[in-house]
Amino acid sequence: MHYCYVTYNLNGIGPLCVVARLDATIAGDRIVPELCEAVIAVECTMGLLDQLGGILQQYQSGNPASNPALAAHFDQVASAVPANSLANSIAHAMQSNQTPAFSQMVGTLFSQANPSQRSGILSQLLTAVGSSATPIQAQQMSPQAVAQLAEQAHAANPAVINEMSALFAQHPQLVKGLGAEVLGVVMTHLSAQHR
Repeated sequence: MHYCYVTYNLNGIGPLCVVARLDATIAGDRIVPELCEAVIAVECTMGLLDQLGGILQQYQSGNPASNPALAAHFDQVASAVPANSLANSIAHAMQSNQTPAFSQMVGTLFSQANPSQRSGILSQLLTAVGSSATPIQAQQMSPQAVAQLAEQAHAANPAVINEMSALFAQHPQLVKGLGAEVLGVVMTHLSAQHR
């Protein structure tokens, strides 16, 4: 049986934080009582890592793009894994021979982005090529022009893929717009990272 120790304020507001997860019965000596007003042991049925492991296990083999729950699984995993882990998997997909070219994906993401996201995408690309643009210019650029700029940025600075992936990891809903093939590569890579 698993227990999660959760601190509660005595005034009824809580839980404040999970203090520890133990594979045993309540062990008060592992908690510093002076740091919390009350400690309650709550039986945990399945932890977050257990849930994610079950989802990610589905993407270890086969054709991940054919999984009918791919988009929903991506939402769950993207909101739970560390941002750098998601960014690494997006970068992997952007360099994969199973997905469209980096520049094409950036153009697609730009076309689906809101004005603030467009500005961020353009700023990253222009920094990579040593240029700049105003927010108004960012709104006037076509996705095709941004794809060309992404190609130039990648030629000038291959690390732009990692920088763009970190940006896209902050906006996983945009990444979903790249389609099942790209999401499948991202999920397969996440699965490999979290085995």
